[in-house]
Amino acid sequence: MVDSRREIWGNPYNMNKSMDFLECLTDCGLIEAGFSGSQYTWCNNWGPPRTIWKRLDRLLYHEEWLDMFNSTKVEHLSKTGLDHTPLLVTIEKEKSKPMKYFKFLNIWCHHKEFKEKVGEAWSIPTQGTTIWQLHCKMKSDATKLSSWSKEAFGDIFKDVKEAELQENMMEKKLDETYRQRAKAKWLQDGDKNTSYFHKVIKERRRRLNIHEIQDDEGQTVEGQENIANTTISHFEKQFEYQEIKGNFKILEKVPRRVTDEMNNMLITTPSCQEIRDAIKNIDADSAPGPDGFGAKLYQVCIDIIIIELHGAIKEFFEGVPVQRYISNNWYSIVINGVRYGFFKSNRGLRQGDPLSLALFVISAKLISILLKNLVLDENYTGYYSPKKGTKLTHLAFADDMILFTSGKPSDIRKALKILTVYEDVSGQLINKHKSCVAFSPKASIEVRHRVTHLTGMNKKECPIKYLGCPLFVGRMKISYFSEMVQAITNRIHTWHSKFLSMEGKIILIKHVLLAMPFHLLAAMKPPKGTFEQLERAVARFLWNDKDNVKKHHWSKWENMCFPYAEGGAGFRCIRDMSKACLARQWWNLRTNKSLWRDYMMTKYCSKKNPIIRKVIGSQSQIWREMRENKSAD
Repeated sequence: MVDSRREIWGNPYNMNKSMDFLECLTDCGLIEAGFSGSQYTWCNNWGPPRTIWKRLDRLLYHEEWLDMFNSTKVEHLSKTGLDHTPLLVTIEKEKSKPMKYFKFLNIWCHHKEFKEKVGEAWSIPTQGTTIWQLHCKMKSDATKLSSWSKEAFGDIFKDVKEAELQENMMEKKLDETYRQRAKAKWLQDGDKNTSYFHKVIKERRRRLNIHEIQDDEGQTVEGQENIANTTISHFEKQFEYQEIKGNFKILEKVPRRVTDEMNNMLITTPSCQEIRDAIKNIDADSAPGPDGFGAKLYQVCIDIIIIELHGAIKEFFEGVPVQRYISNNWYSIVINGVRYGFFKSNRGLRQGDPLSLALFVISAKLISILLKNLVLDENYTGYYSPKKGTKLTHLAFADDMILFTSGKPSDIRKALKILTVYEDVSGQLINKHKSCVAFSPKASIEVRHRVTHLTGMNKKECPIKYLGCPLFVGRMKISYFSEMVQAITNRIHTWHSKFLSMEGKIILIKHVLLAMPFHLLAAMKPPKGTFEQLERAVARFLWNDKDNVKKHHWSKWENMCFPYAEGGAGFRCIRDMSKACLARQWWNLRTNKSLWRDYMMTKYCSKKNPIIRKVIGSQSQIWREMRENKSAD
């Protein structure tokens, strides 16, 4: 099996060649250890343009290996004239225990002594600002509740393990009795919830362990202490204060949307009743915050904590400075469950603060306005567009942006000047290493060299990825969608399917696997071969049985997509999902006014055009089928 990237000077990656191998790994319960170093492990040692690189060698181990060794590292060494790369395997038994964090348990609220214990922790006198006092009392509350839980409820984790053992013994006796009476084949494995989730947790911990990193100079750093120090040094440099000398008058180009009345309402300090109402509307079983407390504590003990909570919120709105350890400007590094030193962010709201998301939207609006104004420049040629068509300057979604311009040096310099103004005003830097330039197939070599030199970005051949979708020129190929198929097969491989029952697999297919390609299907229609690969991967996962049992697909995937009343399993048909998304695109193209609609209708306005005729014909066929099915029903 090779990776889903294009082989150098070779054929595009074909996912079909890897399906049998991936299924074998799943059947045998084997896990790939990963690697560091060179990406490929084999080369045919031929000169260009016939050089081919592949990743053929890899280390696999069984799930039980994690019980003995939870740290297995694989390094690709130098080939030194060989066709295969030697693999250096390092096996360690890590002794460091993962850090245990406080977590509030909702069951505590049902105990008669709960409020009394919270009140005792809350009555401890503290000093400082109200925000600091709230932090100290919450911390004291966590310590008090942790010790009280052992007295009132005992060791919960020990009790759970004993209960699991007792339940397994009882189920074993019941199974034996039932087998003797029913004289029928017994479902031996079922979901095996305990074993399944234990395997998943072990695999997740293995993947989250950090064995080595690269510093800013590209050097490999190993050891937890060295990794922590390098990481802290990296983020300290990234978050250090940088004075912005830009001309902020450019912000006047951003239209004002917030009135003074709206702004006064936003900055008004919330009342106690507003705080009570907000807490009441939070889901009691929602995920806890970084301090381990969920919404249940605030809802049950609101009368005890309301004074300090309201005072802390009031100080926040008034801009009272927040002390260390609870400020959003302070961060800490946790490597493999061990916490290391704190470091401070001096960049304020421009980086590392939750409010920076809102500021990013404003700055993105600025760059969008500046790029739109380029078309007003008479000396700006811009990206080619049909006559009377909308001049396309950029597409933007969150922090992903595509700029469209001509290859003229003057046009490129004007676009780069806007990016420079954006960096000066917003304080955000454009990463040119992650950016690239793409050209028309007709672009000359001189134009390609000139653009890459002016922008400082590397060129990239189509297809390129934008918002998870491949952008390409020419005929659609199956290889463009291999990453989506491989993502689904990788997800299947991490599920340890032999521990799942048929019912468990059906739930995972419906709510996880069939939802993964929906984002891509909403934007474009993959080729027929991609649909076949997806259906084959999901069907193999569904019919995969226990060890040493021959697999048999008892029904076609097409039949499994029928409703329950018609003998199916109620799965969504991937092809029908694609048709529904295409019908929605066709409807939006006809009804909604947008830049994309104007561009498409201008470029392909003639029905004689073969491309627009094909699009209209396929969408009309979909609507005819939908009307016929509706009339038949």
